[in-house]
Formats: sequence, C-alpha cells, structure tokens
Amino acid sequence: MIGSAIGIALILSLLTILLLWVTRSYQTPPTQTTAILNIIPLNIATQTASPAQPLVTPTNPSQDSDKTIAVGDHIQISGTGGDGLRLRINPGLNNQIMFIGTEGEIFMVNDGPREADGYNWWYLISIDDETVKGWGVSEYMEEIEFPEG
Repeated sequence: MIGSAIGIALILSLLTILLLWVTRSYQTPPTQTTAILNIIPLNIATQTASPAQPLVTPTNPSQDSDKTIAVGDHIQISGTGGDGLRLRINPGLNNQIMFIGTEGEIFMVNDGPREADGYNWWYLISIDDETVKGWGVSEYMEEIEFPEG
C-alpha cells in the first residue's frame, strides 16, 4: 500500500511538471537587430578607371567648345553617350587614366588649354571631391553657370 501511494505521488508529480512545462509562457530571448545602412555618395558615378576599360575616345574634336571655356569656369561633362570622360594624369591619349567623369558631372576648370594628340585638354577638378581630377578632352565639356557660395 505504501508502495502504491508513492507510485501515485510520483506519477502525479511527473504529470504536474509536464503540465507546467507545456503551459509555460515562452519568452524569446532579446535579439540584436542589425540595421542595414546603404551609403550613397553624392557623386555616385565617379569611379577609378583601369587602362583596359573601354570608354569613349574623341573622334571629332570640336574647337568651338574651347571658345567659351576658361580657367575658373565650371563645366559639365556632356556628349559621351553615358560612357564618361577619361581624366588623365597628363594631356594626351597615351597617358594614364586616373578617373572617369560621368555624363552630367560638374567640374571646375583649373588649368589649360593644352594641345596634345590633336585635341585641346583642360585640367578639371570635381566640385564634389577634390581628389577626383585630371586632364580631359574639351569635346566632351559644356560650360555652365554655377552658383557660387
């Protein structure tokens, strides 16, 4: 009889533990939320170029575009068909490409013109990032009014 009472008590205890475990309120441990941050630079299209990168090479230099460009002016890259303007370390088609100015990008004219390989070249510095600079062919430049300040 005592053995039966102990057995029943043991079964009731196990049932109680099982019932408490099944009906317990489950709390999820706090999780860490990681924010995804996309940084979009102001001038997203400027990129470093490699010498093997296929881009537009001037075919018909327009001397008319040089009549209005002068040192201190602001120009916008135009007429590249979206391929961009190669900015080189020195004037000339065989010089190292430093950057690619994208269609519509604005630069300040810092030096020039210099004639090389049958083209007029101007030294340009990006208005968004002064480390983006180089010599570009005037055919793909359009002088623009740029508000100072």
